[in-house]
Amino acid sequence: MNQRIKGFVIRLTEKELAELDKKVKQSGLSREAYVRKVLAGAKLKVPPPLEYFRFKTELSRIGNNLNQIARVANISHAIDESAYRKNVKLLNEFYEWLMKQFE
Repeated sequence: MNQRIKGFVIRLTEKELAELDKKVKQSGLSREAYVRKVLAGAKLKVPPPLEYFRFKTELSRIGNNLNQIARVANISHAIDESAYRKNVKLLNEFYEWLMKQFE
């Protein structure tokens, strides 16, 4: 069993502590876990915001709709033009909205 019984004191400036706390908060880890991971050489990434998962779901939904339209078009050699236009419009609106979010 690997028990962590050793500790140490580190002295930081206010600015250094603020930067450490900012990075710890972004990582979602405890301060101790964050320092251990950094010491182990882990490349810590900031978890994506919750909106990322909503974006991903919405794009996946639109992509699935367009794939279904393409599948039917390949089989029947005809395309449901209204469904296609509706999904392309949704995709364009979503893209425009997404770009405004990250200007």
